[in-house]
Amino acid sequence: MTKATKNQITDEMKIFGSNLRRLRQEANASLREFAEVAGMSYSFLSNVERGQTDIAMGNAARLARLLDSTLQEMLMPTTPRNLRASKKEKTK
Repeated sequence: MTKATKNQITDEMKIFGSNLRRLRQEANASLREFAEVAGMSYSFLSNVERGQTDIAMGNAARLARLLDSTLQEMLMPTTPRNLRASKKEKTK
């Protein structure tokens, strides 16, 4: 087993935050609305979306479920949902 570097962890936080923002926006939810539904503060979620703060795994999974996603998808640089959408656009 290898030890994760701080840069790897930071990269994963940024990927999660980027996917969180994209999926929230696709759901047409403002950050304030989503924070209220999630039971988290606006400022905390803003920091998560920018990859500037850690989030507990349980909270991350809950946010993913609220956006009809999975924690696994949220940690992928390009989510499977994105891949499916881009393939559909290419076939048009």
